[in-house]
Amino acid sequence: MCAIVKTLLLSALFLVLSGFNDTYISPDSGFEVEKKYTLSECMVRLVMTWDQTIGAGGRYRILREADAQVSWAIVSGDFPLFSSHYSPRDAKYYVFYYADRCEQRRELVQELVDNYFLPNVPEFPEYKIEHEGFQPGFDGVMPSGLWIDG
Repeated sequence: MCAIVKTLLLSALFLVLSGFNDTYISPDSGFEVEKKYTLSECMVRLVMTWDQTIGAGGRYRILREADAQVSWAIVSGDFPLFSSHYSPRDAKYYVFYYADRCEQRRELVQELVDNYFLPNVPEFPEYKIEHEGFQPGFDGVMPSGLWIDG
């Protein structure tokens, strides 16, 4: 995916995730998101276990390819609105924040991995999905706008 398109998609997503009232309706897509979850109810961590033979450059390449797949998944319409990130300095995990269907957040990440990462990102590492045992802000990121506590 072209870097400019990716930047525009991510910029639009961050605008969407910043500052709504109790409900948000997109004039472009018509989706509606009602604030009904706390941020901690909507977080998922995809913990990656890297093969020791893959160096920092290889990890960064793989994460860039995975990030492109996240962008495709966001615009696919197959998932509820979500945001995600990874730290290039500490490439141990992706963190996902869903705005809706948070009860299914673990299954949604598994679907993302199965349908986008594994078939499209060569050398995607072993992983495990965690949805409990950590709090918003553990990674230095505190999204707001779509959750009742933010």
